[in-house]
Amino acid sequence: MIEFLKHESELPYNPNDKSSIIEYAQKLTQKSLRNTCSEEADSLKNNKGAFGQLVENLYFFIKTNNSPEPDFSSVGMELKTAGLNKKKSQWRAKESMMLSSINYHNIIKEKFSKSSVINKSGCLLFIFYEYKKSILPLDLIIKVVGSWTFSDITEKDKEIIKRDWEIIRDKVINGKAHELSRKDTNYLCAVTSGTSNQFTKQPNGRETRTRKYALKSGFMHSVINQITKQNDNTSSLFESAKEAKSLSIEEKVYQRFVPYLNKTDKQLIQELNITNLNSKTKQRFSLITKQILKAIFSVPEKAKLDNYIEEFSKAELEIKTIRLNEQSLPGEDISFLAFKYEEVVNEDWEESNFHSLIDKKFLFVFFQYKGQELILKKVKFWNMPYKDTLKAEKVWKETQKILKEGNIVKEFKYDKNGKKLRVTNFPNKRFSDVAHVRPHAKNAEDTFPLTVKDKITKADNYTKHCFWLNASYVRDEIFLK
Repeated sequence: MIEFLKHESELPYNPNDKSSIIEYAQKLTQKSLRNTCSEEADSLKNNKGAFGQLVENLYFFIKTNNSPEPDFSSVGMELKTAGLNKKKSQWRAKESMMLSSINYHNIIKEKFSKSSVINKSGCLLFIFYEYKKSILPLDLIIKVVGSWTFSDITEKDKEIIKRDWEIIRDKVINGKAHELSRKDTNYLCAVTSGTSNQFTKQPNGRETRTRKYALKSGFMHSVINQITKQNDNTSSLFESAKEAKSLSIEEKVYQRFVPYLNKTDKQLIQELNITNLNSKTKQRFSLITKQILKAIFSVPEKAKLDNYIEEFSKAELEIKTIRLNEQSLPGEDISFLAFKYEEVVNEDWEESNFHSLIDKKFLFVFFQYKGQELILKKVKFWNMPYKDTLKAEKVWKETQKILKEGNIVKEFKYDKNGKKLRVTNFPNKRFSDVAHVRPHAKNAEDTFPLTVKDKITKADNYTKHCFWLNASYVRDEIFLK
């Protein structure tokens, strides 16, 4: 039962009237809680509590609770708050939107239409604030307020979300709740909560961390656009809800790719009328891939591929173009963005940048050499298996340990020209068959600051490094499987 901090007759809105709740919520737009709730906030001058809880307590006078019921239970509406970042004049969701907790024992008995996620999150009142790291929650400015329901989304999206929910349910049924991650699904995902390290039993498997349903940030962009009445300017893969029900995103993309497989890059360039392509540029094959996708999905010339194809944007699909030699080995390891040392030191694995980078669904486009010709050999949707994610975690933890101890440099060596080189303790390919750490910088002077000085060099900054997927791993576990 939801309780209020005031008698219902004293509330500044009617909790039994959806329109009254929404109208009252919208008064927060362009304001902070300190501006709006000055009397209540005065006793919490330096409060660093969760923004959502402050909104519930100070503005809506809802008593803190762990009820499975929606916050406004009489109208079936749940209150959700989240941060926004502004990109090119548009507000974008900072991260995935956490929904209700997943009850591993109940989900295996549920049907999607009557599931707990629909029951508690079927109708949502969103309050989005502009995210600023250094600002107290009381002073964050609220930018977008609006309501949203599952019934508002297109039938195509409903089918994709339903399939996502079924993937989550089936993993729980098979005793694999501990393997659930956001990369398993497209729009609706299962995530661990950053504020909870609680473990619970699953019906058919080992003890596992509690998880929540969440809508991916890519999907939330479309929700924000819907609330603010901004045009998404996207195009769907599917012609109808019926097609989305019969085909997965993966099957639809592969179906479109089939006519182009086993053709050389020269044939593709000619057939797709690709012009002004520098034959020596490093991005040549990535550009060919994008042109192929633009051609088969009718993407306008100036539109960005990932943003224009609706399903790619909402699912946060990562596209990687790989060149293979005749032995199926990539020409190089797969790099990610250089990491900031202080972030690695202060992060937990589940919330780390590296985990978020590999906890995605990828579309790999493989070109392979045959003599002097380069052939579009394979396209494959892939997400890292649970067992390999554990190996990647070991690489990350070893890197964190080295940074915390200031134990980066192992020894010095000299190259054939007599140049002094530093050899690090960072995990290399011998440490893991999945990933390793090595430099990812313009030169040795391109650095990030250290939180702990290196013991040998006494340096307080170090050349930028990043995590890399091993080329042999890409060959054996992605291309050849």
